[in-house]
Amino acid sequence: MPDFFSVLAPPWFWLCLGFVLLALELASTSAFFLCVSSAAFLLAGLTFAVPGLPWLWTFSLFALLLISASWVWWRFLYRRSGDARGNLLNARDRRIIGTVAVLSEDSSGLSGR
Repeated sequence: MPDFFSVLAPPWFWLCLGFVLLALELASTSAFFLCVSSAAFLLAGLTFAVPGLPWLWTFSLFALLLISASWVWWRFLYRRSGDARGNLLNARDRRIIGTVAVLSEDSSGLSGR
């Protein structure tokens, strides 16, 4: 029985893996598979440009690309979640903290103007 890696050329392997992972991303919506598929697509382009790259190098490059893509996605989400914490559109009680106002009438109990 022939070895799987000797039958399939590296560029086509990474391209097929990228499409399979992209299909998983469509089903999962977590964006993690988007990072993995982008790393696979980048590696497919690299193996098309540099034919004859050993499998050990391609797997090592895939690991490095995956870590890099995951880090970029994490930074993007971290920056985006920081904007969400500052959004006070539906939190009227937190919007007025720290503001200075002038009372037009005396407050009585829990209500005032």
